[in-house]
Amino acid sequence: MEGELALPGKKKKRPPATGGNGTVTFEDGCARKELRLDAGRERVKRFRAEVEILNTLKENGPRIDRVVPILDYQLSDKPYWYTMPALDGHLECVVHEYRGDVRKTVRALLPVIYALEKLSERDPAIFHRDIKPGNILHAGNGDQRELWVSDFGCAFLADPEAHRHTLDFRAVGAVDYRAPEYAHGRVETVTASGDVFSIGKLLWHMVNGVPCEVFPYTLWHPPEYDLSRRFPDNPLVDRLNLIIWRCVEYEPSKRPSYSGLIEQLESLLTTREDPEEVSLRDKLARQESRIQLGAVEARAHARVVRNIALADLKNAQAQLQPELQGLDPWKALLGKPTETTDHGLRQATDGPGTDTIFATSIRGLKVYAILYGPRAKKAPEGGQFPFVEMAVLRRDGRNLRIEIWEGNDGNLLQQKSFGTDERQTKPYEGNAALTLFRAVLQAAANGEILT
Repeated sequence: MEGELALPGKKKKRPPATGGNGTVTFEDGCARKELRLDAGRERVKRFRAEVEILNTLKENGPRIDRVVPILDYQLSDKPYWYTMPALDGHLECVVHEYRGDVRKTVRALLPVIYALEKLSERDPAIFHRDIKPGNILHAGNGDQRELWVSDFGCAFLADPEAHRHTLDFRAVGAVDYRAPEYAHGRVETVTASGDVFSIGKLLWHMVNGVPCEVFPYTLWHPPEYDLSRRFPDNPLVDRLNLIIWRCVEYEPSKRPSYSGLIEQLESLLTTREDPEEVSLRDKLARQESRIQLGAVEARAHARVVRNIALADLKNAQAQLQPELQGLDPWKALLGKPTETTDHGLRQATDGPGTDTIFATSIRGLKVYAILYGPRAKKAPEGGQFPFVEMAVLRRDGRNLRIEIWEGNDGNLLQQKSFGTDERQTKPYEGNAALTLFRAVLQAAANGEILT
């Protein structure tokens, strides 16, 4: 029966495997996971919780296929342990077998996703939170190889009466596969979308097929991590790119549900073989993949430049604040940076809009800092998008302006233009806003900018 794990007879003896929580030993087709005697309080709680979850799956409700079951356990005396069927190893050992093969990858991983979906539908729901190659075990060979979910040491039981085991601001899960919202262990953000994020990275890892290689954090958009570039003759890779992109969205609410993800993956396995239809669909998928990758990369770059400009503005305000004590009208110059949203960032990078990150007025002057996208304004000479313009609009038409952008060599540059008599481009040193504000104050002190 599919999904059953039979206990075989005696196998060739395997050496123990040592991990962070303890040791796993193998004998007579069983694996015994034993907690270290010197394990701290948090690890003991996690081990007990893992046994509780696995035992609940065994005793309550229908059995869930592709979850490695618990066979026996002992929590009354140290060392604490539990046993489970011994499989052949973990996914990292065989990941090379999936390299470049989208259908093989999807066929192998879909049963695991079905299992995770069923776990999330239980009452209370169970979320794994540590999906990675080392926790996906395999059994069998070739086309008969099966993948199984194991190690529930980081699992989250969505029970309001359950005790939490992770300290505040303690990250949960392997860093290479961990969803961003788990970086500080905040339980209020635990949903199925966290495991969906990890599945997206696992899909990339399997099709990439190189042991221990995965794209860093959410930054999968650089060309070196684009699967369609690594496998240019495989049109299914472009469709998988789109699925991965949706899974690893930074915002959990934008990732697909399990049902949506499963539907997208199953569609890869049922592609019609009509050459004309496949050709058109594949071309559109490839173009859509490139458009989405480009948008993600543009937003990532824009977010960096925007955050640098915000830090620059706040630093200038902090330095000038003491000098403007008692000059309340001029303190308006310092204003307050706008709390920009992801919507503003997308408007600047994906469409013809801008993202205003600072705006104020004083004595008839308009002071602002704006992030420009590629369609909103011509980029500075020698630069590229995105770029930030900080400016003061003067009544006499002699505007003070500083621009910050990423140069073609990847370094940040700034250009200063005070009216028409001064224009200079130099490496950005983090004080563009302070330079601009001081120029405004100096001009005001000299009576040069008021009419």
